[in-house]
Amino acid sequence: MVITIPGKAQNPCKLRQFERIVGEKTMSNSNSNVERGGCRFGVKETGDGKPSIVMELYHQVPRLSRITLAFELLSGINLDHARDLVDKMNEHIIGVTVTAK
Repeated sequence: MVITIPGKAQNPCKLRQFERIVGEKTMSNSNSNVERGGCRFGVKETGDGKPSIVMELYHQVPRLSRITLAFELLSGINLDHARDLVDKMNEHIIGVTVTAK
């Protein structure tokens, strides 16, 4: 699946931040396995034509390898508004952290 990211080109500084955390594994104080990966968001239309926001990982995070994470939006959100939301998310969110319970 190819997700297009609307709007401006990605900031090279932010891409370097992604590269630093991709594939990193650490142990927290509670001895839970923590996995981190760089991600970005895109807009995808659902089967009924409604926009949704989809998270795309730059590299595999083992615990997320078999799932697709998508966010449903309120019924009043149109495609342009969804793209604006995705632009803001991509400007401020640099990665995902997964912790086993």
